[in-house]
Order: sequence, then C-alpha cells, then structure tokens
Amino acid sequence: MSITNTAVTRRDLVKAAGIAAGAAAVGMAVTASAAPVTSAEAAEAKAFVPGTYEGAGQGKNSVVKVAVTVDEHAITGIEILSHNESDVLSDNALNILPLKIMALQSTDIDAVSGATLTSAAVLYAVDEALEAAGGAGALVANPDGIDAVEQNMVPGTYTGQAIGCWMPGSIEGQRFGAAQELLPVEVKVTVDQTSILDVEVTTCTDVPTFANPVIERIPAAIVEQQSLFVDAVSGATRTSAAVLSATAQALLEAGANLAGFTKTKPRLDATEEYETDICIVGGGHSGTTAALVGTLEGRKVLILEKSGRLGGKGFCSGGISAAGSKVAAEAGLDITPDDFYQSLYGQSGGRANSLLLKTITAESGKTVDLLCECGFPFKAPNADTTWDNEFNHSSGKGQEKFDNLYANYILPNGGSYLLETRAQSLITEDGRVVGVEAKKQDGTKVIVHAKAVIVATGGFGGNPALLRRFLFNDQFYDRGLTTMCSGDGILMCEAIGAQLGPEIMPHMQEFGANFGFDFTANYIKYITYAGFLQVNSEGLRFMDESRCISDPMGYGCAALRVQGYYYIIMTQGMVDELIEKGVDGYYNGELATYFDTAIMGRAITPLPTLQDNLNLTIEKGLAWKAETPEELAQMIGFTDPSVFVDQFNRYNELCAEGLDADFGKIPQMMRPYEGTLYAVRMAIPIMGTLGGVKINQRIEAVDTNEKPIPGLYVAGQEGAGFFAYPYYETKCSTSTNAYTTGRLAALNASAYIDTL
Repeated sequence: MSITNTAVTRRDLVKAAGIAAGAAAVGMAVTASAAPVTSAEAAEAKAFVPGTYEGAGQGKNSVVKVAVTVDEHAITGIEILSHNESDVLSDNALNILPLKIMALQSTDIDAVSGATLTSAAVLYAVDEALEAAGGAGALVANPDGIDAVEQNMVPGTYTGQAIGCWMPGSIEGQRFGAAQELLPVEVKVTVDQTSILDVEVTTCTDVPTFANPVIERIPAAIVEQQSLFVDAVSGATRTSAAVLSATAQALLEAGANLAGFTKTKPRLDATEEYETDICIVGGGHSGTTAALVGTLEGRKVLILEKSGRLGGKGFCSGGISAAGSKVAAEAGLDITPDDFYQSLYGQSGGRANSLLLKTITAESGKTVDLLCECGFPFKAPNADTTWDNEFNHSSGKGQEKFDNLYANYILPNGGSYLLETRAQSLITEDGRVVGVEAKKQDGTKVIVHAKAVIVATGGFGGNPALLRRFLFNDQFYDRGLTTMCSGDGILMCEAIGAQLGPEIMPHMQEFGANFGFDFTANYIKYITYAGFLQVNSEGLRFMDESRCISDPMGYGCAALRVQGYYYIIMTQGMVDELIEKGVDGYYNGELATYFDTAIMGRAITPLPTLQDNLNLTIEKGLAWKAETPEELAQMIGFTDPSVFVDQFNRYNELCAEGLDADFGKIPQMMRPYEGTLYAVRMAIPIMGTLGGVKINQRIEAVDTNEKPIPGLYVAGQEGAGFFAYPYYETKCSTSTNAYTTGRLAALNASAYIDTL
C-alpha cells in the first residue's frame, strides 16, 4: 500500500503496520486520561479483563510501545512508553491521538495528517494491547465522544513554540532560502472558554516556499475546524507539524482538554472533470520544464501536483551538467555533446541505455539555452577545475527561478495546475493513454481528459513498500524531500502494461545520517567527509574511507550501502578540532590537494554544533561514548567485541606506519586514535530514487514487447535508462536528466497530438 498525507483509515494502516521486537530505550511518556463511555450498549458488551497491557507497532523510525489500561468495558488510560520517532512531526500522533482513541473508545479512526506511519504504530500497538486484554470486540465505540468533551479554558492569548524544518544553529536552511538566523516556529492562540478564536503564526524562519502555504492555510483551518487534526500542507509536513505542535502547547497553557480538538474534516463526495491537451503528473524539475515547453508549443497544459507547492526538489538543484550550450560557447569552451556522452557512458560501464543517453546529452545544451532565455541565471562551466566541471552550468539554488517560469511563461500561455491532487490511475482507450484519474486532499475525485500524459512524479523514495520491492531494503534515511515521492507514476504505468527498467536504484547522498533525529539539518552529517575509521555491524573495517570524499554519491555511498548500517568512530580530540576547524582544517588544509573542495565544500568550515548534535544522538541511544575500545564495543553490542578491538588496534598500527596496507587510504588521512572514543550508528540518506519505467529515446513509455504506449511519456527520475548504479561522478546529472527529459517529453507529446 502506498501511504501519503491524505486521510488514511485505520483499517488501511493496520494492514501496513508490523510489530518489531524490542523498543527504543528513550521515549516520551504521555498518558491519556479516560473519557466516560455513555453508550447504553456498554453494559452488554463483552468484558475486558481489567488491568494494564502492552502493545507495540512499527512507526517511521522506530517501534512505538504503549501501555493500555482497561476496566471491564472501556479503555481508561493509554501511555506511550517508548519510541524514537521524529520530534514535532510525531507530536500529534503520539500525544493527542491517544486522547482521541479514549474519547471515541475506538481505534477505527483516521491517521494524523503528516504522521501516517507513527499513527499506524500507535493504532496497531493499542489494538495489540486490547487483544491481550480480551479482544478488541469488547470495545464499544462512542461516536459522540469528541462532542461530549467539555472545555473550560481561561480566555486570553497564549504562545507556543516548536522546531520547524531546521534546528536553530544549523546552516543548512540558508542554502535553500531559509532565514540566516533560524528560530523556532512561534504561534499565538486566542481562546474563549470553549473555543479557539484565532491562531497566528508570529515567527517562522523556514524556507518561504514551504512556509507560506502553511501560514496561509493551517491557522485558518484550525479555527474553522476547531481541531488540531487538520490536513497538513502536502510537501510541507515539517512546518505544518510545527504550527500544530505549537498550537497544542498554547491550548494546554489555556487549560484546554485536547481530546475535544481532534475532529477530522469529512471527505467530500464530489467529482470534477477537466479537458486539456497535455496532462502532466508532477510539478517538479521535469514537470515544470514539460509545462513550459508544452505551453510554448501552444498546447493547453494541466499539472496535477500532490504537494502544496510547485517546483518539487528543483529548488535544491544548483545547476545542470550539459554540453553545447550558448553560454559555454560564449565563454570559448569547445566541449561537445559527444564528449559529454562518452564521459557518462564510460562511467555507466555500458549499462545505460545508449540511445537514450546519447539523445539526452545531445539535447542538454538546448535545454540550458531554453532555460536561460526564460530567466535561469546559468553561468558558463569552468574548464580549469576538476571533476567534470567542464559540463557543469551553475544556476544557484532557490525557488525563484521556478516561480518566474510559472508567473511569466506557463500560466500566461495556457498552463494551469491543481495542488494537493494525487494522480491515482491512467485512463486508456483503444490502447492509448487519454487521461488521468486523481483525488484531491479533500476527497474530491478528479477526471482529466487529455490527448497525451507526461508522468513526472519523482520516484518512490517515500514509499517503504516499493523500496523493499525494488531495492530490497527500506532502511534509508529520508532527507525530508522524498516523502511525497511514493512511486505513483511507476504504479500507474505498470498497471497499464508498461515495462520496468533493468536498473532501479537509490539516489544516495554523501552526508551522514541516522534515525535518531534530523541529521540533515545539523552539522553532524558532515562527519562522513572526515574519513574517520568506519566499521560494519560486526566491528570490521570495510573500505577506504576517503571514498566518502573522492566519490561520495557513487562508489563511496555504494560501499556503505553494501553494509546496511555502519559505525563512524571518533575521538574527543577529533570532535573538538572539527568544531573549531572543520574537516579540511583538521587535516591542516591538505585535503584540497586530493579532493574536489566543491564536494566537501561546507565541511571545510567549522562545525559549531557538532558536540550538541553528538550528545543528542547519544541520548537517543544511537551513539556511544567510552574510554576504551573494549568498553565501546560492549556498549555498541557487537556479537564478538574482540573483533572490533582487534580491528581498532590494527587501524592504529597502520596509522603509526603511515600506510594503509588494507584499503589504501591516503596517508594524510591516517590519524591515530587516542583518548575518549565515540561511535555513531549511521544509515544511508537518500534524495530519492532513480529509474523505474523503461522509456525509449523519445521519452515514451514502452510495454513488455518494447512497443511505445501511445500518449504516455515518463520524464525525470521515474524514467529508466539514463542512470546506471552507482551515481555518476559528473555533478548535477540528475538535473540533466530531469530538465531535458521534461523538455523532450513535451516536444514529442506535442508532435504526437498533431497525428491524432
């Protein structure tokens, strides 16, 4: 089942939830007080065996363990015993969902918007505890429970705060357009004795393109619905969750019973129909470029975008690799598209679709030219630097370039869009794709009649089931940008007979991560750049750690992925020097001689919050501090601690010799270990996935007989053939594929329409 932020019923959720052994060591204890059962049927209900029972359910990052107390007929208490779910994102699911269960005396309820997996864990865990108490059949639902909750708040205005997308002290938000000084989201809530009168977001330093839709919609929805269980803004769940969590704090300060503010909005039973030339599913890099070209070709275009904003992950892109562009020619560069093709094809080891790759590289310069004409601020490649920068056209990160495309080109020329509208299936007729069925977040069914469809939904990085199916593992750290990418495009195309590509892969990231807290927003993610000793789950060293700098998104990440999870070992002295000097400073500035400083870029700077981040990871039980390798091995829990101790001693011997005879790390990075030790458990972070539906050089989806499916084009990350595992060494190749396939899909779709 593919789970998104739209309303999901409890019955759907428990099918996907599972029970895992054990539970997180550290969690927040929250107890729900009983609400009276008023149903007359309660007296006749099968009795529970009074007592307290435990249950567990698998959440997004961890097992959620609960204790449920019952009398003969009802739930009288729910306590969250332990969990390791994300702070703020899971607040309503962990703190308030139990109150709703108590009020309704039922677990057959909708998930908390934006926290579906944590909700699933809570509901599953409560069900398990009830089964142990005598069976869920003993529970008599009280459908009027929320309305029966009495409020006796002290009238006034109250303030609450919660962390948004970025932790205060992080530098990451600035790269994407957040404020330089990052602050918690602050909300002021005005109440009378029984109701919420006003909600105002007074401080929000998150990225405006995400924050603005939240600020515009969430406070008004809370007041209108008189509920904290309003729909999150799709694609902006972190900021939505911060506003809702801060509002809950303010209501508690006012003396509210939060159980009374848990109503969910009924789904609409309505249908809307649209007619268009080209329907584009997804409004990211590829979908936006397709819409631009489609409208410039004189076609009527409709975009279906399931998030609350347009541009997708495009705001993260700092440029595009290409050859043959006008800006490169004006700079006197003579790198040809064939040079680009030969470079990428060689890197692919011959596994890429040569016809598709040759088409995309040949057209890449024209893609740059078009985007330049429409306001993208591309700079010419710098052929004097290393690592294929002769192809890289920098445009800078940010949302503004996409906003400009919509405001000045797409919308004035016949383009339109529907936000928070999730495509569900393709409509076919006589073997041709002629439209899309979709559903809005409010439940409205949408039917789009189109002459051609371009699928550009961005992969499946946010869908654990598809991660397990295609990548055989779902334990990848979501960098916060993949949640909306649930593989809808792949599933829709597969359902009508499209063939899948031979290589489907994770779009791995060079940064460090683990499931303890938001690594991506903090300096601790840069410790992978340092090339410190890394060991696997047995305690064995397994790679030349400098690969995490020299080719971090390719062979470096591939070596880490093979191990599943791994541990980075540091000393207190190493941590202190990284805080003061950064990675390159720790190595006395010698790394620039060996590695592309653009790749390790931000890690060159000091990492001031590293110790705080490390301490928080220790509190979460995913990092450890010890005085000896023997003690550290025991704390981590290696099956045979002596394996790690021997490996640790062996590494120190190699450092003393100044030569890595085991894996060949450069001597400058062979530093011995002395003093207090740290170990951090790490996971592979992903930006998304690459590959899915097999396409030809015309960007047409093909069936299992290698025949094009008329009217169906697949652009961007869900089209297979451009990439081969692992990721190319050439930077910004994802953008090359995304922008260029979007452009070509629209050109070819327009030509196809002319034949109808």
